[in-house]
Amino acid sequence: MKKTVLLCLILLVSVVLPARAGSIVVVAHTDVPVSALSGDELQRIFLGKKMFWNGGRRIFPVCLKRGGTHESFLKSYMDMNVSQFDIFWRQAVFVGTGTPPTAFGSEREVIDFVRKTPGGVGYVDSSNVQGELKIIKVK
Repeated sequence: MKKTVLLCLILLVSVVLPARAGSIVVVAHTDVPVSALSGDELQRIFLGKKMFWNGGRRIFPVCLKRGGTHESFLKSYMDMNVSQFDIFWRQAVFVGTGTPPTAFGSEREVIDFVRKTPGGVGYVDSSNVQGELKIIKVK
């Protein structure tokens, strides 16, 4: 009986954890002229290397200051951890080659900024998506 319960718990965890890991979505202002980005394009946006959307509108990337959603985004889409991302931006600021994305303390603030800012793009947990936002697929 104990082995059956243990096996059921292992199966449950193996199903639930991958679903949670895939719950980060990239959101943008409704005027953003794309509905999909490659992983490389997304990295270039959040590392300050791509600053304009097709058509010339300025890109305004925003991120979270900390937390599980921020860590998952960096790991899944940026192939970085929090320290690597912070070090990249500290070096860029120090040598004068860039300004880091504006960072917010909550997903609600990210959503509000993106919804109100033409050219805005950020990321949130899919369970928090609400209001007029464009979901950007990452290829």
